[in-house]
Amino acid sequence: MIRGMIFVDLLNFDIALHSLYVANDLPTPRLDFVKLFRKVVRCVEGTELLKAYIFAPRPDEFLMQDDHFVRYYRWLQTLKTLPFFDVIEGRYITRATDPNEPKDINKPWTYVKSEKGNDINLAITALSNAFFNSYDAAFFFSADSDYANVYSMLKHMGKLVIQVSVQGQNLNKVLATTTDKQIVLNKWYFENCLLASSPRPAAAPRPATGAGDGEAMSGETPLAPESLANGCDVPPLADDSIPGGNGIL
Repeated sequence: MIRGMIFVDLLNFDIALHSLYVANDLPTPRLDFVKLFRKVVRCVEGTELLKAYIFAPRPDEFLMQDDHFVRYYRWLQTLKTLPFFDVIEGRYITRATDPNEPKDINKPWTYVKSEKGNDINLAITALSNAFFNSYDAAFFFSADSDYANVYSMLKHMGKLVIQVSVQGQNLNKVLATTTDKQIVLNKWYFENCLLASSPRPAAAPRPATGAGDGEAMSGETPLAPESLANGCDVPPLADDSIPGGNGIL
């Protein structure tokens, strides 16, 4: 058995997921993360999921005046209750765009927000777990090339490194040389990993021949796995819903 761990740069993944569906005029789905992660590790034959780490920023007190961030942070806390999930928090900090005008949560032009700590937290967690030989294969949900040095070090330590991205993300060529495998997830994959309470997104008009990139629209028969851009030869996934999953807001 290959012991697999998942490391998720949540903002990187969430932005890419949202962009994929917006580009197709579809609502962003709410995913069952437990199901998604267990299915992704099957892309490396013989791999079982040991643990998933989610790296996400905690909003500062100013941002918590916004109901959107209150809901986001409440959702983040529910992930901590799932078995074999750890959430490691970075920071979302804000500063005024004009020193002469105070920040106002109802006036987005008065402030900017920055993400702090997530990248270093992910790198330290992945490397420290590798040092203690806690896993054999690391799955990184991020298209950020800043992690390339981490990937190289893990490969040097004898670990399998799999980079997971969302269709449409720009992949730096350096990632191909610092990872053992690259997996690109598309709408067909996500629509097999929805929360039971989440309706499938309405189907958009199907693109012209050759433009589908292996994506199955809602209501259509999923294409064969080999049509996926990543070559992940996993059969169409059964509706084995796993209790306790949670979705992106």
